[in-house]
Amino acid sequence: MAGADVDQARVTGYEAVRACLVDPRLSADRMLTFADDAPAEAVAELRRRVPWLVTESDSDFDWIRPVFHAGIADAVGEPAQAAMRTIADELLDEALARPAFDAAADYAFPFAGQVLAHLLGMPRGDAAPLMRWSMDLVEFFNSPVIAQAPVGRLVRSAAEMVDHVGALLRAGDVVPGQGFLGRTVDAATEHGQAVDDFVVGNVVLPFLTGQAAVAHLVGSALLLVLRHPDEHERLRADPELVAALVEETLRLDAPVVLVPRIALEPLELDGRAIERGQTLHLDVATANRDPRRFAEPDRCDLARPPQAALAFGHGAHSCLGARLSRLQARIALTALLRRAPGLELDPARDVVWCPLHAVHGPDAIGVRHGPVPV
Repeated sequence: MAGADVDQARVTGYEAVRACLVDPRLSADRMLTFADDAPAEAVAELRRRVPWLVTESDSDFDWIRPVFHAGIADAVGEPAQAAMRTIADELLDEALARPAFDAAADYAFPFAGQVLAHLLGMPRGDAAPLMRWSMDLVEFFNSPVIAQAPVGRLVRSAAEMVDHVGALLRAGDVVPGQGFLGRTVDAATEHGQAVDDFVVGNVVLPFLTGQAAVAHLVGSALLLVLRHPDEHERLRADPELVAALVEETLRLDAPVVLVPRIALEPLELDGRAIERGQTLHLDVATANRDPRRFAEPDRCDLARPPQAALAFGHGAHSCLGARLSRLQARIALTALLRRAPGLELDPARDVVWCPLHAVHGPDAIGVRHGPVPV
């Protein structure tokens, strides 16, 4: 890979990261070397409590694939978009009733959680635990080092998730044909399959790992526009530019900044030897500001032509939920900026960033849109 930017096990240049994302010698499967890299107690706990994450099922899950693709198509369709707009407006009815609020905790995270519950076919009241499980899974799958604490949180959340969904299924609270879970129940019945932990985990897990990114993307985009008054004015004049805001945020402040890849065989990158089983950390944040790819890479510019930022991967290895994540962010931001055109950061409150090493986004954003009480 001539010209690759590789520093030990970190890959930084745009072309190098893009090449690694599609290199068949590199695997995205975090569980591939889990038993070798994780503390022994963590391995034992994971195998005991959530075996569906680390063992193969005897069942043939080919019947799930059509369900997944049909569900994704439904999730970006107009009925789903209408539901997202309703969720956004209901949350804003409550948040904007106060002159100041937290745009992350009161809006971005509840929006992402309630949309996820709707898409899965779960009660909207499950939004909060869904987002907590999401953050714990994202921490594990994106952390540079496998450690006891993240594995413990992964185990807890994965076990709670399958137990909770199993209880909903047993109680008949999942409506057949409604959401991904309802579609899964229908397809399982048609194929004579059981909706066991393996099925639940493999249906719900991809959505959980992506929804925290939606909340952080909304928060980071809001911060970007509020910190760039000229771009904010552009958005007021042309609300359609919210799509460009999402793309510029994905380039400047992507929700995931480090993407792990595991070498399936010995290889060489930019003259550096990589051993089989070694984890490479693809530095998406640095790649998306590579001046060899992006002119004035640190400048926010809503007129910038799309240039394939790597926030959601690349090519055939792009995130399957990328279109859905972009759609959710556009809907959430459009509603917020339309209903609070004078929104500004609250100088009395600090922005609090997510503490996870490989995840980037605000967990708290104090904003105000009206007179602040003295």
